[in-house]
Amino acid sequence: LHQGGELRANTYLLDTTTMTANTRVIRAEADRLGLSLYAMAKQFGRNRDGCDAVVEGGLGACVAVDIQCREAVRRSHMRVGHVGHLVQPHRGAEEAVMAARPEVVSVFHQDVAQRLGAAAVRAGVEQAVLLRVVAPGDRFYFGHGGGFPLDDIEGAAARIEGIDGLRVAGVVSFPALLADAENRRLVTTPNLATVVDAGERLRRAGFEIEQVNAPGTTS
Repeated sequence: LHQGGELRANTYLLDTTTMTANTRVIRAEADRLGLSLYAMAKQFGRNRDGCDAVVEGGLGACVAVDIQCREAVRRSHMRVGHVGHLVQPHRGAEEAVMAARPEVVSVFHQDVAQRLGAAAVRAGVEQAVLLRVVAPGDRFYFGHGGGFPLDDIEGAAARIEGIDGLRVAGVVSFPALLADAENRRLVTTPNLATVVDAGERLRRAGFEIEQVNAPGTTS
């Protein structure tokens, strides 16, 4: 189609029927395993029709890895589920985050949490947040570092929970799974053990942990 001039350069095609069918398969397996899912809309350009195809397949909320992702997804029927997964909401974007009514927002630092809490109070909402947890040996991509140390996760959760407008709902890290090119299979990283440990510790400390969020390779 490109060579025949029917598609312009830098154009890609999405088979939305197959996207819907694939989503149904993935959703059914997640349900069987007792897992919850967020779509990663950036993997298909945050395309509105692609988002709607995934929603039709039974997966209604996505990860908005940055504010631009949030804006693009909101043009579709998909909900914004998780904000701040890779990039923290930048200064001045807090109102936009609250306007999207995300299920959870990841926080890497107390200063970011303070700004989000103030915006939540102004919006009249209580925002659930996930604490990005780090421990020695965890793996991160360049520019994706930051988070609350595992050895004081209870103290960090108490400090964040003490911010008006916020509620600690879970923990998160990335990447928890990566493709092993040699063995051609997914393998866990140390990050997975870190977030599982953090979630268990916070539950024992009395926090209502709803998510142990452990994303990895998605395409």
